[in-house]
Amino acid sequence: MSFPAALLTLSLSSVCLPQIEPRPAPATEPAKPTQPAAKTERVAPTFEKLQVDASELPPELKLETTPAFVSPKAATLLEEKPAGAPATPAPSPKRRAFQTIASASGKGSVLYLEYAPADLAEAAKQAGTLIWGEGGTGPTRLRPELITRAGDVLVVISFPPGDPGATFVVERLRNRFGLRLPPAWDSGFRILLSRVEKANAAQDAAGGLKLLRGDAAKVAATSVGAFYEGEFSLLANDYAGAEKAYSRALELDGTSDPLPSEASYFQAIDGRGMALWGLKRFDEAVTVLREATRIAVELRRTPDEARSLYNTACCLALLAKGDEAMPLLARAFELDSKLRSHARTDTDLDSLRTREDFKKLVE
Repeated sequence: MSFPAALLTLSLSSVCLPQIEPRPAPATEPAKPTQPAAKTERVAPTFEKLQVDASELPPELKLETTPAFVSPKAATLLEEKPAGAPATPAPSPKRRAFQTIASASGKGSVLYLEYAPADLAEAAKQAGTLIWGEGGTGPTRLRPELITRAGDVLVVISFPPGDPGATFVVERLRNRFGLRLPPAWDSGFRILLSRVEKANAAQDAAGGLKLLRGDAAKVAATSVGAFYEGEFSLLANDYAGAEKAYSRALELDGTSDPLPSEASYFQAIDGRGMALWGLKRFDEAVTVLREATRIAVELRRTPDEARSLYNTACCLALLAKGDEAMPLLARAFELDSKLRSHARTDTDLDSLRTREDFKKLVE
């Protein structure tokens, strides 16, 4: 059996996501959609197009010219050398801009930082460390900033929780540009997701599927609901159900309802590859897992890159394509040495066991 990828470790508090937990709604909280928006024509994100024109704002919102970041560390990203940045020199953005959006109940700011493509991943990593602290994995109540990548631009969204300006900004970025940010789920849906997350952490497939199917119409209409159905189905070895659910999540992601993070996008693709492996559709699994590997590299998710490489190699071995499998295994072991011991007994790799290069590799 292939080494299981990190399919059940997604936390909705990871990078680009807020803490998904029940919290009281402010008195001024606007109505929040539960269903994803209808399909809209998406626009390629650029530094200029990402910024909000005053004519786009609803009457209750207005642009202001003074920064209003929630976390002081987020505000320092406007500086040439942010205070408290990691010791490793941070890439320098080519351009910086911010916008402050105010309502009757409060205000916040959006920061746009344009980088050279090769610098964007490192810039995103260091921005997260700066704002959330060393080891921080995502937004908190005190540091509620969302960080996402849009083309060559790093976008930092800094508003108090529940602020109507944040709702407007996030929905605009999701609908117009297809950015993977958590939508403005209503309180009932947040509570459901919190329970689903607990079942996910406990690897309780039966309990998780029961939660999802208890509110089937609402969940089925969302990419995150389909994603979790794929996760639980895979855990239950229902490969056909998992493949169907992941495919639905990716279809919604590409049309009307982007997945809530780049992490969940990676895991949906990687999970679909594992479901295809379980269905013994190895040629298709190779194609999908190669794409998962590419995304893991782009997102600098090294452990996931290692596992996707390993699982791709397993599928190639099952197709008797040993010459293609061996370099992937070597790279997987280089990234995660623990995979080597697993390979010694993995029956998916049996076609490689007579090869001298395989024997040396697993020693």
